[in-house]
This record gives sequence, C-alpha cells and structure tokens, in this order.
Amino acid sequence: QKEQIAEIESKYKAKIAERKIFLEKSLSDAIEQQDPEEAEKNRRQLADETARLEDKAEAEKEKIRNS
Repeated sequence: QKEQIAEIESKYKAKIAERKIFLEKSLSDAIEQQDPEEAEKNRRQLADETARLEDKAEAEKEKIRNS
C-alpha cells in the first residue's frame, strides 16, 4: 500500500513539474510581450492544473487506502 501511494505521488509530482515548466515558459513569454491578460490567463491555468492534478493524486491515494 505504501509503495503504491509512493508511486502515485511520484507520478503526479512529475506531471505537475511538466505542466509548470510549460506554463511558466508561456507566462514568461506573455510577460516579455507585455501581455498582462495572457500572463494572468497562464497564472490561472497553472494554479488550476496544479490543483486538479493534486486532487486527482489524492483521490487515487484514498482509493488505495480504502481498498
């Protein structure tokens, strides 16, 4: 059980890191181009996707704990 939970944590940390790298690059580009609307959109998307992936990881871990 601990091993499965550790695998889930590792998998989702990698997914979150991947999205952060991509979206932070987009955010940086928007700031460089002085596009505050696009920058804010990227900030919101980064926060939303991070929260979504963290919630999904927690749900998977809870499923394992309850099995």
